[in-house]
Amino acid sequence: MQTWRNTLIQRCDHAGRMLGARLRAYKDSDAVVVGVPPGGALTAAALAETLHLAFDVMPCRRIAHPADPTQSIASVSTHEIVLSPLTHGIPQDYVGHQIAMIRHGLDAEDRYYHDAVPRLPLKDKTVIVAEESLQSASSVMACLVGIKKENPRKVVLALSVAAPHATAAMGREVDEVVFLRVEPNQYDAFSRESTGAESCAVKERLLRLRGLVPSERT
Repeated sequence: MQTWRNTLIQRCDHAGRMLGARLRAYKDSDAVVVGVPPGGALTAAALAETLHLAFDVMPCRRIAHPADPTQSIASVSTHEIVLSPLTHGIPQDYVGHQIAMIRHGLDAEDRYYHDAVPRLPLKDKTVIVAEESLQSASSVMACLVGIKKENPRKVVLALSVAAPHATAAMGREVDEVVFLRVEPNQYDAFSRESTGAESCAVKERLLRLRGLVPSERT
């Protein structure tokens, strides 16, 4: 497990540095990198460190379609819920139960990450939202809706792996989409592996990049 965890972190670090090369125009600016835990936050931390940008995390989860787990029927964050048209025909008690269960977990996760550091203000900022993999645009919509309500100057979506239809859809929701690979046939395995990223690794990066724990380089 320890070897696997190290491999995951190394992969996210590599992806963050690669995305940083694509987004170097934002280096040393007032942009804020927001990572979606688990894997997206580790990628975002490496991206923020590469570009010398502020870093924060925003927990967000999708609700899978009960008949097809590869499809998302809703996106849930601590403050937003975005339902997709695929919820039609699905029992509302199932949807409501899933929302309540996920929201409870997200609230606890958000408190864990921000018990020692405040959430960063996003008004009039360029916000770079990092996610490790994206198959459905609806997966991160709650996160994007929440960010847009803070009136940022610009929203950029940075992805390690994305399905073709997801990148096309997100291009209508954000100002810029940057991705490393499009792999429609490999997303599922990639995504399931990513869910094992440990919250403690994300929090350590958050504290370190906020200057509350010593840098690994010092």
